[in-house]
Amino acid sequence: MIVIQNHFSKKMVKKIIYFLFLIFWLETISLIALFLLSKRLPNVVFDPKNYNFDLESSKKNLNDPLGWGSQDLTESTISPTNKCRVHMFGDSFMSFTPYNLFEYKNESISPENIISLKTGCKIFNYGVDGYGSDQAFLKFKDQIKKKNILPEDIVILSHLTENILRNSTRNLSLLYPSSADSSTSLKPKLKLNKEKLSVLSIPKNLTKSELAEINQKGFTAKTKKEENSLFILNAVKGSPSEIKFPYTLNLSKAFFSWHLFPRYYGKEKWYPFYSENSIHYLVTKQILKEFHTTSTKNGYKSITLDLPLANDFNKFFQSNKNNFPLTKYLKSINLNHHSFGYYLAKYYPVVLRDKCFFYDGINDGGDICNFHFNQKGYILMINFLSELINDFLVQKS
Repeated sequence: MIVIQNHFSKKMVKKIIYFLFLIFWLETISLIALFLLSKRLPNVVFDPKNYNFDLESSKKNLNDPLGWGSQDLTESTISPTNKCRVHMFGDSFMSFTPYNLFEYKNESISPENIISLKTGCKIFNYGVDGYGSDQAFLKFKDQIKKKNILPEDIVILSHLTENILRNSTRNLSLLYPSSADSSTSLKPKLKLNKEKLSVLSIPKNLTKSELAEINQKGFTAKTKKEENSLFILNAVKGSPSEIKFPYTLNLSKAFFSWHLFPRYYGKEKWYPFYSENSIHYLVTKQILKEFHTTSTKNGYKSITLDLPLANDFNKFFQSNKNNFPLTKYLKSINLNHHSFGYYLAKYYPVVLRDKCFFYDGINDGGDICNFHFNQKGYILMINFLSELINDFLVQKS
């Protein structure tokens, strides 16, 4: 009996040792995987080394009511042939990043001047790198307050498909963490209350301890209020994991990240934000609606348009169908909204066979297909904008 018990005890000890050995290797592999993911996808696994903000550098961010770029303006410099004036608001696509000049009729010329030549209008371009359509809309309202837009002027607001992510956060550094940034990227956020938008402003100041907390975990109490919980470390299912024990559990959570999960189904990370009941989609719809109603109230001629990224083709945009929900909604309520993605898919079907045909991110730090248009794509966008402006001018005459 004692021999049997000893034999049984030895087997149990062996099993326990094997089990602990398995756990050890699982945890070791998971730790390595978490570390690698934190370098490759910091939105999936939080890496505090991506935050290294300086208090002095961050003051500029805090002192700008829009976060950055509130004074940015590029104007056409040639003499307009008509009295019309056009004000364009949007992100880096509207500012034609990373290009300043384009070849047009054997000359190197700014995009604003090309549009001016095509329309005869004076062009004011307020596009700013990194903006969501929320900041672009707030900049539009600021220009109204400053009386820089006159009755009968044409106003244009663009919305890049990915902008819905930017509209959903108070801190762009949570979306695009980078150890190269010395300044915070805090921004105002628009809230929806009974179909009315209100502004949650940027904190007026940050103490050294608050900045240290942001450097450590990406946010502090002043910036956490109304922040999208999906972007906050370990806040909800889908938010970034951290590198801590148990590593296997944290690695498992990482695969359900908002940044990764949609891609299992061939979707981009921002596509779920366009679901019908998403507060971020409701806010985005209201931004474009209020842009039109504010314009009408002030006597402006308003245009909104959505801009595509490469992976949107054959997903949202096809040659005979536009599945982008924002376009469908704004068209259904008879607003003057247009889709550049659908325009490209319909008239330049090469983009449905080669989604990268009009894109080239090499010049802005991305890969060949991600992120901005190449010169061919931007020239088509310039032509598209000019056609929309000319349509208004024909209606006026």
